[in-house]
Amino acid sequence: MASVTRWVDKESISLENTIDNIMTISERENDSEVTTRYCNWKSEKMFNEIEVTQFNNREIKYSYFSISFDSVRPGVEPVEDRTTHNKCFVIVYFNGSSVNYIIDRNSDAKTILRKLLNYSGKNEIMENNFKVDSDLFIWLISKVYHDENTIEINSQTDVKLVLKSIRGFKGDSQDYLTKVSASGESVMKIISTLSFILESRNINQIKINIDYGNNRGIIIELNINNSIRINTERYIGDYIMEVEEKKISQLYLLFYLEIFPNLIQSYQNEKDSELWNREKNIEFLKDVAKALTESIDIKLNTLISE
Repeated sequence: MASVTRWVDKESISLENTIDNIMTISERENDSEVTTRYCNWKSEKMFNEIEVTQFNNREIKYSYFSISFDSVRPGVEPVEDRTTHNKCFVIVYFNGSSVNYIIDRNSDAKTILRKLLNYSGKNEIMENNFKVDSDLFIWLISKVYHDENTIEINSQTDVKLVLKSIRGFKGDSQDYLTKVSASGESVMKIISTLSFILESRNINQIKINIDYGNNRGIIIELNINNSIRINTERYIGDYIMEVEEKKISQLYLLFYLEIFPNLIQSYQNEKDSELWNREKNIEFLKDVAKALTESIDIKLNTLISE
């Protein structure tokens, strides 16, 4: 599954009208020789009725679409050599004040949504993603490393957000996919994994295993470019018995409307209270470096004494 991005509609606040637009997409042929042409659109609404659920104490109405289309790049080659067939999904939802879209496209997401909705003006569709950076990723790793992996959330319920493990991260030049866990992992493995942090100037992607209330094994990939991806292979929870489209819809809505807002709020609270800042970041890296050095010394002494 590709990474997804989220967008907000500044033109329409009617979920019903938006659904009608997507279902009755009109192909506006583009005969320009210098821009990509999109054609052969097909949209399939996967639910007969608008689905209604609740997140963050708000009623959420949503629908799921399976979309396919051809993109034809400009050029002099035969048209079949310039044509790419594409598939994606769009989750359109209404939160009580605005219509939003979750789409498994990134760089061309806005273009595709504008085509689907038959928009031709400016600023009808705007990005609606959380801004993330390497500092947030380091903070997440430090929470798991120091076994401070239960995130406090402002809720009237007993729901807990638990960072179970870091399953991988990506730096400037390479991937590192070894697991860092808050429990059950040897110190040696944790240190060897975290040594990657010291060698990379920036972390631009992180994969984290999260438990949230009854929903366990939600593996989320966060990227610096503000796209995300949810892996459901290990997922067990409230939506496990739902059809795939509904399970995907509910998990992405859960992430965008509850999990990540709570995660960002906790991160911001620690920054505001000076529990996490540049000095704490440096202190964490020094702890990692010290533990790594000690581990290497132990290994060397073991080899020497053999």
